[in-house]
Formats: sequence, C-alpha cells, structure tokens
Amino acid sequence: MRYDEIYGSTRKERAHRLATNQPPYYTLAPRTGTYPNGASFTENFRYVEDIQDAVRNYICVRSQKFCKNYRKIYNIQVPGGLDILRTGIFHYRGWTCNCNDTQTCKHILAVHEKYRKSLRF
Repeated sequence: MRYDEIYGSTRKERAHRLATNQPPYYTLAPRTGTYPNGASFTENFRYVEDIQDAVRNYICVRSQKFCKNYRKIYNIQVPGGLDILRTGIFHYRGWTCNCNDTQTCKHILAVHEKYRKSLRF
C-alpha cells in the first residue's frame, strides 16, 4: 500500500485520524498508559494526550507510526498553558511542535480538533 493509503492523503486527514484514534491500516491503536513526564493516554485519547489535571505549557501527541518498535512522542508548546485547551475556545497560532514540519503540522491540527468545541448561538 502507498503512504497516503496507510496514513492519510493530506495533513488534515492524518490529523483527523490522530484526533479520532484511528490507527494506520493493518495496525492496532497504541496502548493506554501514563508516561514518566505525566502524559496520560486513555481509551478515548490514544494519540492525543488526555490532559485531565496536567499543569504545564505543552501537550504530547504520539506519532501515527507509534508501536512497540517506534515510540516517538511529539511535544506541542501551548503558550499560556493547557488551561486554554480546557476552555474549548482557542486558536493555535503561536503553538510550536518539535516535529520537522515547516507548516502547521498534523500534531497541532490533531490537538485543535480533539479539544475545540463548536460555538452555538
């Protein structure tokens, strides 16, 4: 299979798959658990960290390729801390990720999709 068939054809599609816990084709979703830095991945947050009570200025996102042999986790710096994510009303300008992408990366887009809330008037 081609890369785009396995992981998604666009950055937004790959971000959506991360936000909705969809593993690449023919693989299992990563296990749940908590890491030494406090990053918690739960049943509904397999790729994008479940921030619950975390008090820091970054959020962790697992790679789409995350598995037993590839355990890359990306850190996204969120100016103002994680409380802004809890409001559900935010923008991601000014956020940075430690991946090599030079545009707004799929990791930032995945966090945005996972934590944003629709405003209804």
